[in-house]
Amino acid sequence: MDLISVRSAIKYGSNPFMEGEILELKKGNKTVIAGSTSKYLVDSKTGETEAITLLAKKQEVDKEEFAKIYIHQIQSLFNLSKSGIRVFAYLLSALKINKGEVYINISRVMEFCGYKQKNQAYKGLAELISNNIIAMSKDPNIWYINPNVVFNGNRIAFLKEYKIINKPKLI
Repeated sequence: MDLISVRSAIKYGSNPFMEGEILELKKGNKTVIAGSTSKYLVDSKTGETEAITLLAKKQEVDKEEFAKIYIHQIQSLFNLSKSGIRVFAYLLSALKINKGEVYINISRVMEFCGYKQKNQAYKGLAELISNNIIAMSKDPNIWYINPNVVFNGNRIAFLKEYKIINKPKLI
């Protein structure tokens, strides 16, 4: 994006940002998106609706950087320990495209993660089970993946929502 000088900036008679357009700023391999949508978030339990303002960043990255970002976000979302995130990284490496299950051999997990003891690998698997990321099948070494969490494509968006809470004032 080229920098506009203040002298050459357009002068408006009314606020141009009130037109409700989505603003996209291209910055190299990144795109910053900002704006309000005409859509609302609806709480399916209470029926409450809320307007939403969107601030997002789209970025193109190579496959290695994509994996690092994805793993970091999963670690952050699920509060995974080092064991949990290492076993999750193994899980991603063992995935086959368009499969809802994965073969997990504990010896291979240990080798991939650099573990000397099985209990470290089992601790990581237990975290993934506890967070509903994977589930055991009845077949030995076959695990089911949660397709809502385990991603095997080339594009993903993570969303963080921040809501201001009004705490009651103490008297």
